[in-house]
Amino acid sequence: MSEWLTLDDVESSLLWPHLATAPAHGIPLVATKRSTTVAVAGDARVAVVARPSTGGLEIATVVAIDGEPADPASVRAIGRSGVYRFAVHGERIDLTLAAVPLADPVPALLASKEPVTVPDDEAGEFVAVHLPRIARRVAVEAPGIDVPPPTRPTLVVSVRFAPSHRLDYELAWRYGETEPLGYDAPDTAGDRDERAEHEIRARIEALWRDASPVGFAAAGSLTGLDAAEFATHLLPPLESAADVLVQISGTRPRYRELTGDPRIEVTTVESADADWFDLGVVVSIDGRRIPFASLFTALARGRKKLLLSDGAYFSLSHPSLGRLRDLIEEASELDEWEAGPRISRHQTDLWADFEDVADEAMPAVSWRATVEALRSVDAIPPSALPTGLQAELRPYQRAGYDWLAFLWTHRLGGILADDMGLGKTLQMLSLVAKTRDDGERRPFLVVAPTSVLSTWRSEAARFNPRAARRGRRRDEREARDDGDGCRGIR
Repeated sequence: MSEWLTLDDVESSLLWPHLATAPAHGIPLVATKRSTTVAVAGDARVAVVARPSTGGLEIATVVAIDGEPADPASVRAIGRSGVYRFAVHGERIDLTLAAVPLADPVPALLASKEPVTVPDDEAGEFVAVHLPRIARRVAVEAPGIDVPPPTRPTLVVSVRFAPSHRLDYELAWRYGETEPLGYDAPDTAGDRDERAEHEIRARIEALWRDASPVGFAAAGSLTGLDAAEFATHLLPPLESAADVLVQISGTRPRYRELTGDPRIEVTTVESADADWFDLGVVVSIDGRRIPFASLFTALARGRKKLLLSDGAYFSLSHPSLGRLRDLIEEASELDEWEAGPRISRHQTDLWADFEDVADEAMPAVSWRATVEALRSVDAIPPSALPTGLQAELRPYQRAGYDWLAFLWTHRLGGILADDMGLGKTLQMLSLVAKTRDDGERRPFLVVAPTSVLSTWRSEAARFNPRAARRGRRRDEREARDDGDGCRGIR
């Protein structure tokens, strides 16, 4: 095996740091012959020169070592990381080594004995297309020739919109009309402007961090809110950014963020159940009415934002929506909410909480009367005694009668509790008589032990003869009756 390695065969750029540090380690650089000298230059410069000639365009290299021009014929390449120059002075040969990057086409030009000539019919294309690419890799000197500047890279952002709020995107580099190059693809040919790419990368990745809902990636797929915010906040600045081309395919939804304060309206609506009202919650933002079912689900699941089917979306972090969420969570624990939001006539405190949250509360007419009455329950208004009543109610009986009339008026249930013998039957009969004065014609059902049926009959005959005359007996086989008499079920 040979122990010699010629400079023409050295490919590694590690040669230069080894030569630079050798003296510090006591390793001298010596020639193999006394008639030869060898030295390492401090610096070197290589350029490509293009000159018009009689045959077309002449292309050659110029080399300067330590600031002095070197004859290209006496210069050879050391891989792609340097050159060496030889000068013959009689029997003495002076050898100078210099580190300098050699990009294409410099090694080929140095190896050529003569300048390379581009024919006249190809010179225009060479100047317009190839010379700018060479200028991107190495300095070009072209006196008298108008060389276009090197093509600046363009970042191409391809975005494809798909149904169901989905988008796919990909970033790539493009130089002029060439095929796109991957965003992270290495520059194996040395044709790219790395400095320009780095500057564009820095701007776009900073913009991405500020505007995008997801972290930066050269390609990806987004759905739902991520897709909406990407299209709303990131695409517009990308479309207006320098050195960026956004290519859209598919149908671009009209995404828009609703940023106004929510307006909440709460209503109660009469339902088939006399004791319950359907609860309606309407939230509007920027004039857009939000479907309650979607809002209810998003709030119940603790989501941060809500995307609607038409592309509108908004934050759920507004304080009023937070209070509404807490209230819905509290109310949804009621068994009655399994069939949907409902509120009972008796839940006045819950309604008050909804009123506090709402910008506008619109209870049903009967609900409004019930709520207003219950809020002043400490002062029950007296009710007129029925015309057919043949009795004088004692004060405590009158209070019980007024309470029953109050409950009946507001369609509420209640309990009249007192010791035996203080006239609860009379108070109830008085209420029945009052309802008849008010136009009520539906029958009343009294559920009582058979042992007290005679008491009910005698009390009715004594205090309300008109109702007693309409009463009649029935057994369990009778299905209906339109009177107000006392009935027993055995």
